[in-house]
Amino acid sequence: MKSSTDMNPYQWDGVRFLVETPFGAYWLDMGLGKTITALTAIVVLKELGLVRRVIIFAPLRVAAQTWPTEIEKWLHTHDLTYTVIRATPDHPRAKAARQAARRAARRLGLASDVASRLADRAGKATEEAIRLEQLAEPTDLHIINRERIPWLVETWGRHWPYDMAIYDEASGLRDHKTQRVRSLVRVRPKLERFWELTGTPAPETYIDLFAQIYLLDRGERFGRFITKFREKYFDYNEYKRIYKLKEGAADAIIEKIGELALVMRAEDHLDLEDPVVVDRVIEFDEPTMAQYRKLERDLVIKIGDVEVISETQGALGQKLLQFASGAVYDENKKAVPVHDHKIDELREILEEAQGAPVIVAYWFKSNLARLQKAFPQGKALDKDAKLEKDWTAGKVPLMFVHPQSAGHGLNLQYGGHILVFFDVPWSLELYLQMIGRIARQGQTKVPMIFHLIVKGTIEEGIVPRLREKEQGQDYLKAEVQRLYEERKAA
Repeated sequence: MKSSTDMNPYQWDGVRFLVETPFGAYWLDMGLGKTITALTAIVVLKELGLVRRVIIFAPLRVAAQTWPTEIEKWLHTHDLTYTVIRATPDHPRAKAARQAARRAARRLGLASDVASRLADRAGKATEEAIRLEQLAEPTDLHIINRERIPWLVETWGRHWPYDMAIYDEASGLRDHKTQRVRSLVRVRPKLERFWELTGTPAPETYIDLFAQIYLLDRGERFGRFITKFREKYFDYNEYKRIYKLKEGAADAIIEKIGELALVMRAEDHLDLEDPVVVDRVIEFDEPTMAQYRKLERDLVIKIGDVEVISETQGALGQKLLQFASGAVYDENKKAVPVHDHKIDELREILEEAQGAPVIVAYWFKSNLARLQKAFPQGKALDKDAKLEKDWTAGKVPLMFVHPQSAGHGLNLQYGGHILVFFDVPWSLELYLQMIGRIARQGQTKVPMIFHLIVKGTIEEGIVPRLREKEQGQDYLKAEVQRLYEERKAA
């Protein structure tokens, strides 16, 4: 478990800013640790008696996994109590309610479609009851996915209990017309503190800032209506139907925001040559994990009408890796889809990147097909690397690369700095070579490396093993260099 002394100096600057800024925007690059910075600031405020209950809004996976993981990982935040407001169809109580409804329908002789509708209704009612029970838990923090903001505001009504709110990935507030923004506007007068966290506050246009800043200052800087904001700072091109900043408007907007925001860029606080490596841990739902365990135990599972068999223990490792990634090959070498957990996680990362180019490294060919289907804007690096020129020119927002095709001499550092390992290769050489395509001379930003790792699967052992190999390799290089120096001195 980490202690507060493991935090970087720039993170403590962030803590001070948040503590001293009741309504503030903390804009920092991916991987700089905005979650633990905000949590540390909460701990400080609670010790000072300046905050009672906190509500945290975040993307679904971030709410369900990232915030709880960070709370439990650090010694100084471990005592914070929290409740994740979430109930899914696979919750044991929801499943039991659906099963009970189906049994009752069968006893009454009802048609199967009627029974299904009754079961669905019973399951949803139970999920709602679970969420209401979670809301009643008097923990320090309530954490909820941002899609449920309107539900949360309506449910509490006049009895809103939170004196502080945090909106993680605040670029999700850029559209002032959404129901979530309108709901937050309703409860904003009841908040004594509101923080917005993001790395990309204005990914498309400075117009994206209006709703974010309004929620912080209630119209003090840019007014209550977006039309006035547009008229003052933008010209409208009626042919292209786009708003363009007036001359000097960008500087004027930034000056207006002033003390409300703290901006931190990775290249200002980290060594450009050292990539930031982040494990994005994914958790299976219960049915998917049960299937994985069955394959691990019995070497065979049935997916729909297809039976997937691992003929030997030796081949089992590959089957488990395929399962963890989302599709398993059957005996005819046809990929059978199992889940989309990694696809969903990658979608979250792309949203966080907010338009910054991303490279996705895959291993199994079936995953390339799935990635291309899920993200049609992505392009696969060809065998002759002809796509490298377009990537460098900024014409490729998302590129799929197999580590074996990312050979020496391939320069991808000019087109982007974010690399996601959809599949982490076992080969240290291929792994380091892949990272070396962006973490090399000419890179102007801190390289960001993400591993998609499924908790409780064989994947958990890959990265530690690679790190052991890398440490061994570094030791070998150091020893060879030492011996060379000794011979030279002699």
